[in-house]
Amino acid sequence: MDVKDKRAQEENKESESSSPKKSRSLLFKVGLPLLLGFVVVGVLLFFGEETWAFVKGVFEEETYEGQYPYEYELDEFTTNPAEPRGGHYMKLEIVLAFEEGDLEDELDERYNERRDRINAVLRSKSVEELQDPDNGQSMLKEEIRRELNALLTSGEIKEVYFREFIIQ
Repeated sequence: MDVKDKRAQEENKESESSSPKKSRSLLFKVGLPLLLGFVVVGVLLFFGEETWAFVKGVFEEETYEGQYPYEYELDEFTTNPAEPRGGHYMKLEIVLAFEEGDLEDELDERYNERRDRINAVLRSKSVEELQDPDNGQSMLKEEIRRELNALLTSGEIKEVYFREFIIQ
């Protein structure tokens, strides 16, 4: 036998011995995940709708962490509170929370009206009222919410948040 024939025989032996290894590898790479997928679908079908809801909740990204799905940031407010000498000013950054997406458009359209109403509420409060530790800011939030809801027609503001609240 010449050298070429010996090499050909050795290559044939190697390919025959590696062939079962390749088929097992292919089985694990393709067959096992496929089998696992069938088992998962079978379990989900067996246990029903509640399991589907759980799996859906696990794999969906949570896009909102707050109580309400929509938030709208208002421009900064800087104004004087109600007091005879006028020595103080207040600065606020307000965020509105609501459930209806259409409300964003209405808030944009009513920019001047909403700013006017919020400024009127802010200017009607004294420093003592606003600094009341029991209900100063919560009272102000509720009054702003009521005033804006009286103005709006496409939805309702559920919550008012102060991102910044400074009185000097």
